[in-house]
Amino acid sequence: MSTGVVGQEEPKHVFSNVAKVGEWKTRKINLWSVMRSFVSQLKLGQDMTKISLPAELCHPYTMLEVMSYRETTLFKLLFGINEVTDPTERFLRVLKWHLSMVRQENFEKKPFNPVLGETHISFVDDDGKNGSVEFISEQVSHHPPVSAFSVKNDKHNLDVWANISFSVKFGGNSATIATSGGASLKIGNLGDELYEMSRCIPNMMVRNVVWGTKYIIWEGDLTMTCKKTGLEAHLVFSEAKKQENRVEGTIKNASTGEILFNLAGVCGSEIFIEPPSGGDKRLLLDVSKEEYDCPKYLPVCMVCRS
Repeated sequence: MSTGVVGQEEPKHVFSNVAKVGEWKTRKINLWSVMRSFVSQLKLGQDMTKISLPAELCHPYTMLEVMSYRETTLFKLLFGINEVTDPTERFLRVLKWHLSMVRQENFEKKPFNPVLGETHISFVDDDGKNGSVEFISEQVSHHPPVSAFSVKNDKHNLDVWANISFSVKFGGNSATIATSGGASLKIGNLGDELYEMSRCIPNMMVRNVVWGTKYIIWEGDLTMTCKKTGLEAHLVFSEAKKQENRVEGTIKNASTGEILFNLAGVCGSEIFIEPPSGGDKRLLLDVSKEEYDCPKYLPVCMVCRS
């Protein structure tokens, strides 16, 4: 299928608008014509969630669909975790999955804010041995905007539930998207082993909002803990140099404080772990090399009957 972009073809069987490509997604905007409608509202520190953006600055889908794509396409990284007997290796597997959410972002436009009570349901097909991955979300608050979602896979007895809230502040030639709300993963086959994340994703900083080449940087900290195994990870995201988005942190025993691994790498690329004593450095994740699954949707008539 042609995308309208020279040299670029849309992958077959793409159902999610987030994954679609085409001229409509990267079309140049006449900034002067759209800025006149809302620039007068902007002040330093302004909460942009209370400002109506021109439609030209928005994608034709909402944040719920973005979350669906982000949560389901690499959920398979958790498959087989029930067979991992070493609690440290299980913890690293969960951390790998969670870091897969933090991908290299391209600044295009923003999704629409979901309306209160809006829901989004999608799934990834059963591959014949791992069962399907089911996603459901709902916008549970409008001001402040809060979304809640659940992801589950019955075959491996995996359950994820989370809520996420965004606040957006204007800072001259940048915008800060601060996130809040935690996430939890339960592995039912391991005595309901529970992993808790302080946030679904770190904060985002959009550079060069008004002038210059726009790009996005993940910023801030994120913590993941498992009380049953006594392990925890502390991660910090930052811009090490222009447009290089670094993540660094530690994985340690929470009760003793012993650091088991140091973690360092680039968001959306290679992330490594290494014992503090050095040596035995290993690749935890290179999300750019992962093959993404494709979320799908039930026909409207089936949704209505359910």
